[in-house]
Amino acid sequence: MPQGSPFRESLLAVTRELAALQPFLIADDVPKVHAVCLEANDRFEGQSRGIRCLAKRVGREWLVMLVNADAHTHLGVEIEGLGGLNGRSLSQLYGDELAVVRRG
Repeated sequence: MPQGSPFRESLLAVTRELAALQPFLIADDVPKVHAVCLEANDRFEGQSRGIRCLAKRVGREWLVMLVNADAHTHLGVEIEGLGGLNGRSLSQLYGDELAVVRRG
């Protein structure tokens, strides 16, 4: 692979990201954290797997991952089980959105 190639740079970026996430990847899951889809009239009843949620904690730092488990756009999602984060801000990994945890 030639030095400076786009593929090489991309691969190095992914490697750096995985290294930064390593403590979270090997940490135990935070129990009882789950996502609840806030859908009107059960739009996708019977055909939706919804949103999957996984939370990890390393010291005071948290990583909360949300994954759309189907092909549907979900209009609203509420995460339950984050009582330890009340009042703290969560920021989107690749974006500018910020959310403050209220009522865990």
